[in-house]
Amino acid sequence: MCVRPREDGRVTLANRVLTVERSGERTRERIVTDEGLKQALGTWFGIHLDEAPKIPGRTAVSAAAGEGRA
Repeated sequence: MCVRPREDGRVTLANRVLTVERSGERTRERIVTDEGLKQALGTWFGIHLDEAPKIPGRTAVSAAAGEGRA
């Protein structure tokens, strides 16, 4: 989980869901690929990785579908 405060709200990335809150409005985007996860971490949090972090027992597809551990 990553949370970053902003002047007009905050940005949260948790369980491959990016939530951007601005001036009281909220948008959510599900991150379905490892490349998308790396891009979101770099763009919103300044975290630049060679590989996307892995959650044991989950894949990008199962996380996007909201599935639990296998």
